[in-house]
This record gives sequence, structure tokens and C-alpha cells, in this order.
Amino acid sequence: YKHPEERRAVMEEMREVGVLPSVVTWATLMHSYGENPKELRGVMAEMRAAGVVPNVTAWNTLMKSMKNQATAMRSILEEMQDSDVAPDVYSYSIFLNCLLYNHGEEIIIDVFNTHLKKNPKLVNNFIITSLLRALVVIGDDSEVAAVYKTYEQKLATKDLRMLQQLAAKPHNADHSTWRVLSELIDESVM
Repeated sequence: YKHPEERRAVMEEMREVGVLPSVVTWATLMHSYGENPKELRGVMAEMRAAGVVPNVTAWNTLMKSMKNQATAMRSILEEMQDSDVAPDVYSYSIFLNCLLYNHGEEIIIDVFNTHLKKNPKLVNNFIITSLLRALVVIGDDSEVAAVYKTYEQKLATKDLRMLQQLAAKPHNADHSTWRVLSELIDESVM
């Protein structure tokens, strides 16, 4: 059932036999709309009207549909929390990825310090590399070193290689903070 109409028909059949669609059923319907924020908002409104509370997967689907709209994504994160749904690693990864491509380095640092630092379960290798990249762009050598030393054990070899490749790019090679990060990586892999 790839088309929303087919999924809606199955949901109607479920209702006819006395089975109410669960949050998973609704999330499946959301996925069938792809990345259409207007349609996804409509499905979430239908969910609520049916007495089903959107879960983190539903919220993440909506957030991902916002593509590179950082302000809209931040609003969804806030709305999610206001609905007593805790964002997960994927929620923050979607948001930080958007910020990386929209020059939102200061927001990445703020989100990390405000939401992620106090919850280590949410800090994965993508979050760490996003934070390091943001700190490098801002040019905070000491914070780059502190974050790297704190989280280096969570970084995989592929993450270190990716950071090294970024540091080696011609437009980054003369940037002192990229050099600091590159030296830290060199020291840790020796």
C-alpha cells in the first residue's frame, strides 16, 4: 500500500470490523504522503480527532518533510515537547542536519547545550560530528578540543576520516580551528 488512498481504505476496513487504527497505522499513513507537510499536518489532525496521540515517529515524519526549513523544524520540536513527546536521536539528527546546511552553527551549539548535553543517550556520532563542525566554523579552538576529548570514544573511524577530509579541503586548510581538530584526530589514532 504505497498510495494514501489504499492505506485509508484499509483503515476504513479495520474500523468496519471494529479495529481502531493505532498510532503505528496512522504513522504508516503519514509515510504514504512522503514529504508533503500540509498533508502530514492534516493526518496528524485526523489522528488527534480519532483520539490517537502522535508519537515520536509521527513527529519525525512531519519534521523531515520540512526539508531545509530550520525555523519550521525548531517549531515542530517545540510543539512535540509541548505535546509531552520527547524528541529522540533521530529528531535531533534531522534538525542538526538541516542546520549544518543552512549555516545554523550557533543554533547547533545552543541545541546541544540546552537539550543534548544533559541526556547522553541522545548523543551519537552524528550529533558529535555536527557539533564539532559547528564549533570549527565558529572558530572556538578550546571548545573543539574539549568536545573532541569528551566524546572521541563515540566517534567511529569513518567519522574521523570524514572530519579529516573536511579539514584537508583547500578552503579549510588555512583555518586554524580545522588544524586543531585535525591534530587532535591525528593524536588519537596514533
